[in-house]
Amino acid sequence: MVRTPTLLLLVALVVSACTTSPIPAGYQGPVAHIRDSVTSRSGTSADFFYVAEVNGRRIDESLAETQQANYGRGVQMTPRVIGRDVPAEPSTVKIVGRTH
Repeated sequence: MVRTPTLLLLVALVVSACTTSPIPAGYQGPVAHIRDSVTSRSGTSADFFYVAEVNGRRIDESLAETQQANYGRGVQMTPRVIGRDVPAEPSTVKIVGRTH
């Protein structure tokens, strides 16, 4: 039987393994800061607009951060908004809008 803390650690490791830094290793050029947007609709719902990928690589984003921070709270939710630095150069960015 898997205990809850062990299961949470396993889930966190799997989720974090799926994302990468938007800044490639060795990059030394200029950076821009992109911040996600969240608008609360109620204590149980929010509209999320977030950057999910930069140049085809999945990155950390606010919906996943919110889900992780609110795990175990039932339907109550406190949105978490994150931002990150990205290379300041022509890039392909995947933006997602979702009500959760």
